[in-house]
Amino acid sequence: MECPHCREQMHDDATVCPHCRQEHPKAREARSRRRWRIIGISAAVVVGAFVFMIVIGSMISNDPHAFDGNNQKVYDAARLYGVSLTDDMADKLVFDIAQRADVSHSEAEDIVVECVKIHMTDNTSCENFVDAAKGLAHFRNEGVID
Repeated sequence: MECPHCREQMHDDATVCPHCRQEHPKAREARSRRRWRIIGISAAVVVGAFVFMIVIGSMISNDPHAFDGNNQKVYDAARLYGVSLTDDMADKLVFDIAQRADVSHSEAEDIVVECVKIHMTDNTSCENFVDAAKGLAHFRNEGVID
């Protein structure tokens, strides 16, 4: 191949002329294409990650059993009715009832509050809570209770 600057012969794979030390235009074009390819791939990765986060975020926020860890109504009811219920127990009960009774977190919290009102928490297994939750959810759906 011939150098376009000094017209001397240079190797076909060379990017710089060994005689005049000028960069060959094809090398400049190849470097520019590589740069744009890297920019394009980087942009695609960033956009893909952003879309992935949006999709995952919407899946989590639309989960009817999403657990927010704030069960203030349950804690207040336990204190009001004198029921011994730790924060961890309340969180676990609300989460388990939401999952097993197929109700939202808010509904599960309301069900635990109802159970606290009738002192079901004293030596009561989670299974009894779940059974009560399913029954209360059924009666709510039927309009028997609010």
